[in-house]
Amino acid sequence: MVIATSGRDSLRTALARLRHPGAEVIVVGGVDCAPGLVEGIVADAAPPGTRVLPSEYLGPTGKRELGWRAAGAPLVCFIDDDVLADPGLLDAHLAVHRAHPDPELAVLGRVRWAREIHVTPFMRWLERGPLFDYAALDAAYAAGVTDAGWGRFCTANISLKRELLERVGGFDTEHFDFLYEDVDLGKRLHEQAGLQLRYHPAASAEHLSRPDLPGWTARMAVLADAERRYVRCHPDQPPFFHDFFLRAAARPPARGRGARLARLVPRETPWLGPQVWASAEAVWAQTLGAAFLQAWRAAEADAGPTNE
Repeated sequence: MVIATSGRDSLRTALARLRHPGAEVIVVGGVDCAPGLVEGIVADAAPPGTRVLPSEYLGPTGKRELGWRAAGAPLVCFIDDDVLADPGLLDAHLAVHRAHPDPELAVLGRVRWAREIHVTPFMRWLERGPLFDYAALDAAYAAGVTDAGWGRFCTANISLKRELLERVGGFDTEHFDFLYEDVDLGKRLHEQAGLQLRYHPAASAEHLSRPDLPGWTARMAVLADAERRYVRCHPDQPPFFHDFFLRAAARPPARGRGARLARLVPRETPWLGPQVWASAEAVWAQTLGAAFLQAWRAAEADAGPTNE
């Protein structure tokens, strides 16, 4: 297993949840970690034999690249440092790979909010698309569809054969440092190596994260830069977030009452629920969109249009 970390507190809990006999665990810190921090956490909480690799990279892309190349196992599992594995996570990944040993197959596990945190309406909105959309994957799985599609390649909880990574040269550390590095890898794996991404909800984990609107608003400039890089590398791909936020900006300005009521009115409430949640989602999309589109346009002014 490969874990890229910036030394967040969640790493301790994430490592304590990795108890699978024989599993190789590699933790990659970087120059953004305080000296000795990651080593101390690993010594206290990690399974025996866990290795710590220092990295010159600030972002997860280079750290994951270093991690999988240092791994000796033919199967590589990536998991985030704020993702807490359920007891059967690795067994579930391994079961699918044993049943489907062809090198093109990769397994996407499920991630849900951690039980110990209070899940806000904003977080519920994020999990329906802007962050993860496991509800759609679960519905498809229940209908017998296990193909997740390469666009859902997400390194929060995923496994694949080392051979597949080697075929495409791994992550693109030249163009991606944080965000879109996994989608870029998934696209290249699909086009160059025939990736088949299978969703397996039994490979489950908890996400120990508390995203909020101010934090995500601050993140929009980084997301805009990453998406611009992605569409420059892949001109055939539409800019998902740009178009999503552009549609949100074209709607009448949201007044914000739904965002205040969403914590009191479940989405399933007849008539009122859909009204409240539509209003809340409009506020969130327009707030994030304003920051995203401002960063996108500023970048266009500095560097020229994306399609140049």
